[in-house]
Amino acid sequence: MRTSRAALAGILATVMVAVAPGPVGPVARAQPAEPEPAPHEAPGWFNDAKLGFFVHWGPYSVPAYAPKTGGARDGSFRYAEWYWYEMNHPGSATYEHHAAKYGTDFPYDRFIEQWKPDRFDPEEWLDLFVDGGAKYFVLTSKHHDGVALWDSETTGRDTVELGPRRDLVSELFTAAEKYPLKKGLYYSLAEWYHPKGGWVPPRGHSLEEGPANPYTGEPVPYTGYTPVDDDVMDHQYPQMMELVEKFDPDIMWCDIGIHVPNNSEAFVDHYFDQAANRPQPKDVTVNDRCGNEHADFTTPEYETQADIEPAKWEATRGIGHSFGYNAEEAPEDYLSSEDLVESFVDIVSKNGNLLLNIGPKADGSIPEIQAERVRELGAWLKINGEAIYGSTYWAHAEDEHSNVPVRYTERDGNLYVTAFAWPGEELTLSGDLPLAASSQVTLLGSDGESLAWQRADGRVRITMPERGESATKSRYAYTFKIATPGLEAPLHTGLDLPGQPEPGEPIPATVTITNPGRHVAPPTRVRLTAPDGWSVEPARAHQPPLRPGETRTMTFTVTPPEDAPPAHYRLTADVTAGHVTYQPADSILLSDLVRVVKPEKLTALTIAGAGVRPYVDRNWALTELPDELTGAVLVPGANDDKRIQPGPMSVVDGRARVAGGDVTLAKTGQEWTDYDVELTVRPTTRGAGWVFRAPDRRNGYMWQLYPGTGLTPHLLRDGTFTRLAGTIPLDVVAGRDYRVRMELRGSLIRTFVDGQLVDEREDGTFAAGTVGFREAANETAEFDDVRVTDPGGQVLLADDFSAGTGQWDNDAFADYLVLDLRRDATVYVAFDERGAPERADWWPDWLAELGFERTGLTVGTDDPGGSRLVVHRAELPAGRIALGPNGATSGSSSSYVTFVTEP
Repeated sequence: MRTSRAALAGILATVMVAVAPGPVGPVARAQPAEPEPAPHEAPGWFNDAKLGFFVHWGPYSVPAYAPKTGGARDGSFRYAEWYWYEMNHPGSATYEHHAAKYGTDFPYDRFIEQWKPDRFDPEEWLDLFVDGGAKYFVLTSKHHDGVALWDSETTGRDTVELGPRRDLVSELFTAAEKYPLKKGLYYSLAEWYHPKGGWVPPRGHSLEEGPANPYTGEPVPYTGYTPVDDDVMDHQYPQMMELVEKFDPDIMWCDIGIHVPNNSEAFVDHYFDQAANRPQPKDVTVNDRCGNEHADFTTPEYETQADIEPAKWEATRGIGHSFGYNAEEAPEDYLSSEDLVESFVDIVSKNGNLLLNIGPKADGSIPEIQAERVRELGAWLKINGEAIYGSTYWAHAEDEHSNVPVRYTERDGNLYVTAFAWPGEELTLSGDLPLAASSQVTLLGSDGESLAWQRADGRVRITMPERGESATKSRYAYTFKIATPGLEAPLHTGLDLPGQPEPGEPIPATVTITNPGRHVAPPTRVRLTAPDGWSVEPARAHQPPLRPGETRTMTFTVTPPEDAPPAHYRLTADVTAGHVTYQPADSILLSDLVRVVKPEKLTALTIAGAGVRPYVDRNWALTELPDELTGAVLVPGANDDKRIQPGPMSVVDGRARVAGGDVTLAKTGQEWTDYDVELTVRPTTRGAGWVFRAPDRRNGYMWQLYPGTGLTPHLLRDGTFTRLAGTIPLDVVAGRDYRVRMELRGSLIRTFVDGQLVDEREDGTFAAGTVGFREAANETAEFDDVRVTDPGGQVLLADDFSAGTGQWDNDAFADYLVLDLRRDATVYVAFDERGAPERADWWPDWLAELGFERTGLTVGTDDPGGSRLVVHRAELPAGRIALGPNGATSGSSSSYVTFVTEP
């Protein structure tokens, strides 16, 4: 349905806020901000729900195609819903596929008319969502092709006037009223080929070209389009308002907002206000992709968090490699039921939700392999759901001391341990679990019989049922419930020891206690236990009750005997709060043979043996060791570079190209105070950032130009970026050059773009420092003609990059593995066999340079890929030696593990 702008005025009048694309005039000096209201957070129901189902369904479901090689852009995904974009790239697999199957005169919009959802039954979908254990769903109301799945008032490009001739959103939402599910809507703020505001990465936004035949270049209709003057205020924003007014969603799931002009701040304010200001208020939530300042939760796509993320997040992915249905995918392209369960539990243990996508066929039926995976996940949840729904994360998600991979969750004072494999005769866990004499351990899905357990020496061992794995109805993963009567919220406890203590020297041992609950925790008593012959001061410590959220630390001094032999020693702390005891433990190695100088994260030395984990960032263990390495000092490996490598800056076609993830500075250590900076900035689709008044790489100001949004000021403090202020709207297009000038006078910061003053503010956080660049983690940007002058015009820095990057501190990956050998030693390094010269040939040149020779020895690990490590040996004299690079991230070599023994 189409209506005039006047008919929309009633909807928009109360919340209209103009967006300002195009040339920017002078701006007023920034005034001190009004106190901000408390930030909106994800509601309790969203935190408790844990699982939702995403639905991508549209005209792209008709061709149902994405090549297994990925999209036309480097690194792009195998997304069938991007079919139209991909077919518009000559030479791409989709371009060739479309010509071969449909012909060169077949426009994408013909798929709209071919979309016949004859088998769409909303109740069948909703039944499946419930069977799969979901507590909410999110339907794609409009994707980047601009086809609305409801009766839109701004355009005729919808499923009521075209193709299906049905209001698909209304049908699903009406049916959902009878189901215990929260309802959400996905909305793309961008449309690739909208005639008034197209978005075509990496070219940018606000393109007024409309669609064209990619084979002839001739224009083709944007079917159903209603002409508008302003694509944001006449189309995008009114459509978002329609979704709220017509369907009252519990979740608004935006997409692409950061890349295009928008009025999202006004929209989100209205969305929250209308939910709160009604006779029966309800809690609603919005994600992080609307392009404004607000986000209740973040949304990593086909990614998860490596560890617990206290800020709420939601992982989103398909069961296969695409969101839209892709007929090219074979069964092996889909997650197995076991992988799906394990991934889901991992996400929940780290404070995430899973929004799992289902891609229906064009006729509305759900592919059986997807439905099967959903039902399998639901069957697992029927048995183990009490460890998931309403749970929160515990002190740690994983357990480095468990004998099988596990994940922890906590709910109502009960701790849940979900094992990703059957443990055998017993399950071994860390000793920091909350246990009392009355604690009971049960296996979910079994007859509920209590399992025997014991704790000693910083480990908990739980005896498995006599019937083994068959004692539970659960498949794929096995959940153990640890219940302690009277315990409202388990404390988080930890014991930390230094990585490389000196024999005979005092060692600081720090015990940490945190109360994560909502009530005051009882007083605690702490006793530290060390090996025989070691002294501990003080012998015991006491702490008063802990308030909710409070953390306390206690430091003990532990001194080993001067004649303590080189060995691996374990210390434990007995922490008692009321009737519950925790026993965190940590280990140290006493050795006078070798010390790690840097990096710090590899200083936790250990003695090599079966079961020892050889990497700091991989959950693998040694399974087989030759005699020569058993008992050696093991220096763990890691998946990052350990020798100075070229940093994020390189010179390409006479410009400085900066790759993401780190800060590069000019003339590090300069303490320039008042100065002017001029530079040419060329942003990509994710923006371009420059740094100023930076005393070092971890501090300073960083201003960033975002295509489709504008200029965003940030503060960099101790390595963390935070926004200093809201985004200043500017017409920024990816791939275009902008001349930027900064005037810094005391606390006054003035910013000019292409000669126009766009921002003026007072901020005195950083008074002095140099200049530099920083780009988003997975993007690049280009810079040129940098000039820094003092107020008198004296040149402090000038660089057109014709002589390279010599003026810039560009060693972002500087991280040697540096060892101090106290005596002559035999050093072994073990590399993945797949990198051998006769195979992939990625072993590094430094092996030969430092005198390492290949031996016939190999090391076994429980690497899921089954590969072994091949051992190289060198006899090295006492002194300092730098090994590296450990360059798995650069593709030039592989991670390695180091063993050091007496000659």
